[in-house]
Amino acid sequence: MIYEMAINTWEQAISIFNILSQKTPIWAFRGQSDKKWPLSTKFEREGQKHDLYLDFYQTCERNIIRAFKRQASQHISVLPKESDTIDWLSKIQHFGGPTRLLDFSYSFYVAAFFATNNSLSESAIWGVNVNNLIRKDEYFYQHLRKLGYHGTIQKYVEYANSQFDNEKQANIGSKVFVVEPFIQEQRLGIQQGFFLFPTNIKKSFESNLLSSLGIEKELINKDLIIKTNKKKLKNLSGDGIAIVKLVLSKKMIYEASNQLRSMNITDATLFPGLDGFARSLHNNFHDIKWAITKPRR
Repeated sequence: MIYEMAINTWEQAISIFNILSQKTPIWAFRGQSDKKWPLSTKFEREGQKHDLYLDFYQTCERNIIRAFKRQASQHISVLPKESDTIDWLSKIQHFGGPTRLLDFSYSFYVAAFFATNNSLSESAIWGVNVNNLIRKDEYFYQHLRKLGYHGTIQKYVEYANSQFDNEKQANIGSKVFVVEPFIQEQRLGIQQGFFLFPTNIKKSFESNLLSSLGIEKELINKDLIIKTNKKKLKNLSGDGIAIVKLVLSKKMIYEASNQLRSMNITDATLFPGLDGFARSLHNNFHDIKWAITKPRR
């Protein structure tokens, strides 16, 4: 159900992506520049850093949202509706604040950028089978068949927003919802981004994700991961792959970065504005290193 595969070349990475795309069309991809990092939200990491008791997590989140709402009008011209908490969380996330949202992209290539950009070690691209995730919940799967994908996302958002309304709040346990803000930031659109929303803030993101898949574990540990290869992956059904982790070799970082730049996937394009352009200037180091180390034919 959860598979891991070592990737040593860009060609191999694209080959595996093509196999995954044939299995099922919608994946949630996330690139992380260190393969050892778990899937965790900024809110979760901040709570752990301060050793905050889990019972205080909800209070802390409400304080963060309230403080942002009070000050946002000084900096943002178009504000979400008061009750659209997912949109508010998306805004906080966009500006670097701690939220329970975890960024993903529909684009394998955008995830590959975040995995390899500035990486100093083996990195990882995580892929969550969105269709599999929806099928595990009969309520949302019924909506998928009736309303299509984007209609189902809207239902997810409605349910997620209800978690912040004391009158509408339902006890839905630990799950992960696929959510997109109605008011989309330019950067999110360019990166083909969206979020996975863990419903139980007292549990880790990975615990919520596993619970959505019917696995009652706190973390994605080595006991849950099956090592695989291209041949075995080809023979698996789409429903049989819930999560895939592609571990990218350190030696392919420059090759991957070069290929992504040829597709115009850079800091400058993914982060429009002067800040993104300034961030892209580190490519000068990349250019020199790649020029002297790239394979000669």
